[in-house]
Amino acid sequence: MSETGGSQKVSPKARRRSLRGRVSWSIAVPLFVLGLGLLYTIGAVGYEVGTLASPKAGLFPTLVGVLLLSASGFRLCEEIARPSPGPEPLGPAWWRVPALCGAIGVFIFLLKPAGYLIASTAMTVLLITFLGRRRRWTVVGIALATAAVSYYFFSLLGVPLPSGPFPF
Repeated sequence: MSETGGSQKVSPKARRRSLRGRVSWSIAVPLFVLGLGLLYTIGAVGYEVGTLASPKAGLFPTLVGVLLLSASGFRLCEEIARPSPGPEPLGPAWWRVPALCGAIGVFIFLLKPAGYLIASTAMTVLLITFLGRRRRWTVVGIALATAAVSYYFFSLLGVPLPSGPFPF
């Protein structure tokens, strides 16, 4: 449990959650994102920005960098002013987060060599399988339908997708 606002004691549990007892993760992460945002913004300003009326290649990256800097800066100030409680312990389904990231990685890996339809079908099968139990044929049907519908809408929008072994 977290302690009340007036107490200055640091519990052993809270001390373990900090980085070597000095800086807590809740401050280190926004500080790290602030540093990345600063590097990103410096790189983005190197491109020609232009104006809102006539944007150039660097306008969108610069706006993203400024947004990243402001969001991480506000989060860092908020965390310093009012520290948040420590993280909850991992639950029994903690493995789902890295598994979902792995499914997206499979999609990225398969996209060019196998094409959009195969890669998106494989990713959807993995996502549905990791998120809950369903019958195999239901999972395959949902994955095929999702891939076909998304491919149809992307083709309506004129987005070129990797075809892989299929001619379409």
